[in-house]
Amino acid sequence: MKVAITGASGHLGNNLINYLNSQDISVRILTHKNNVQNSGGQNLIYSGDILDTISLEKFLHEIDIVFHLASRISINGSQNGLVWNTNVLGTKNLISTCIKQKVKKFVYCGSIHAFDYNSTTSIINEDTSLTTNLDRPAYDRSKSEATKLINEFSDFGNKIKVAKIYPTGILGPNDYTMSRMGRILLNIFNHKQKFIVDGGFNWVDVRDVSWALFEASKINSPNEDYIISGHWLSLKELFNIALTINKDNYRVYSLPFKLVQKIAYLKDSLKVFTNNNSLFTLESVNAFEFPKNISYLKAKKELGYNPRNIEYTLKDTYNWFKEQGLIAN
Repeated sequence: MKVAITGASGHLGNNLINYLNSQDISVRILTHKNNVQNSGGQNLIYSGDILDTISLEKFLHEIDIVFHLASRISINGSQNGLVWNTNVLGTKNLISTCIKQKVKKFVYCGSIHAFDYNSTTSIINEDTSLTTNLDRPAYDRSKSEATKLINEFSDFGNKIKVAKIYPTGILGPNDYTMSRMGRILLNIFNHKQKFIVDGGFNWVDVRDVSWALFEASKINSPNEDYIISGHWLSLKELFNIALTINKDNYRVYSLPFKLVQKIAYLKDSLKVFTNNNSLFTLESVNAFEFPKNISYLKAKKELGYNPRNIEYTLKDTYNWFKEQGLIAN
């Protein structure tokens, strides 16, 4: 079985490679920057870009399964079209080239933010509609559009089989490129984050998402969707658990949601409250209004999915930070 991955240098990509290698599966890695931590040994690096179809044809030659993780995450708008180009056009290039190269399975990492919701939404599951709301952030709309595009390619009768997973907020170790939540957690451990928004989200371990991606690749059906959620915790609850692991008396304080929302609307004014204002753009603050009830029952039934306790995730993340020399005390 020949496997290829896009987005291998990211938090999820590094963990997925680790998991595949633990199953004695070698990986072909597409990167335009040679910053993949586990690129040696049985793994092969290919230089290229999902916006360059010529490089994709070489990358996908004789590949059986593609894991498409490459994505432009944004909490700051469209980034001059880069979000749409990467997440939508890049996905279109990749799946069309997969079909041309006769790849058997296309496994896509979508996002829970692709789904539609409003103030009356009681649950998010695989039957929830994809968002078409133009008021939603550029990232949300791009992930929704990419998902629709993949469905269209599947519906056209192409022989490629598709599985799509939708993780919630990803946390965990092996965060070499340092995700936004990774940086926030590190700031908490190093006493550099004092104020947080009074909100929360559904959090999932990056290793559980990696496992789910691999299990979804085994499903023998034309097109399946799986939500990979974990546990809803407020930011204060999340960080208090983290500080308990650190055996730390340091305290963080929650600011009222509406207050932070208004401050975020004023953009750079938030710098007075935090050393890491990248988490608290208006888009990221509004994300904490996402519905709490996000169902993983389909993944549990068909994949055997069961999310680990978030305390284990935070403990392993803390230990990984220490191993990397990132914890100050």
